[in-house]
Amino acid sequence: MQIYTDIPIISLDDLDTIHEKHGPSFYRGLSSVHHRLLSTLTRQINTLHAAKEAEVFIWNKVLESPDIFRICGYNSASMVVRHEWELMAQCRHAGLMSRMLDLTSKDLVALYFACSADYDYDGIFWEIIFPFHVTMLSQIQQHPCEVNEMKLIHPDIFGTGEELYNTASHRNAMHQWSRLLIQPMKDALIPLEEQSNSTIIGIKHIVPKEFKQKLYREISDLRKDFILAPNNELEKYVSAINNEVEEKFCSVKS
Repeated sequence: MQIYTDIPIISLDDLDTIHEKHGPSFYRGLSSVHHRLLSTLTRQINTLHAAKEAEVFIWNKVLESPDIFRICGYNSASMVVRHEWELMAQCRHAGLMSRMLDLTSKDLVALYFACSADYDYDGIFWEIIFPFHVTMLSQIQQHPCEVNEMKLIHPDIFGTGEELYNTASHRNAMHQWSRLLIQPMKDALIPLEEQSNSTIIGIKHIVPKEFKQKLYREISDLRKDFILAPNNELEKYVSAINNEVEEKFCSVKS
């Protein structure tokens, strides 16, 4: 990734300056300068073999759970097979380990997360520009464990017509203008900012620690829908799966 450093963000007005300068992009907020652009799965696992095994294990555990189907709005296993990406995206938003890296198309959402924790450290607001278009989730034909190319995914899990879903995870993805970056597993093990792919551009903005709490309050007052109500029932099942993965596969943790 080609990396450039730009202005620090100390006020919400800086987002307007950034947008005027660079136009629309995709964004990710990190609450500490020590955090990297890694997925939840590859933050925890440091070898290709273990990461692939863990991903298959996670997916099988999801498929074994009719409770997860029910919570996510699917009334039969046949619906799950037809909508497996939607199911995985919902579980990801509830915290399931995945090689998908969460991004957003809304700059204010990324800044919110850059300011939401780690107040002893500066945060990072990333602008990321990709050389390819977004793929709609419903257009992907491969199984989630079989993707071998980089894709930027729009989780169009809100549905239309007879399959209109309205679960908490769907609403969370919508309110956070979610986009999901999936990469071949061998690449996902490397932080995006350290990859040699020169067609991706990353613009890095520091969010100084002394401004984080002020910005966080301002964003919270402005857009309360970013403060999402937890889907406690789904998070319970997802947490149990994550715990099993940690016990079986995680040799290195961030």
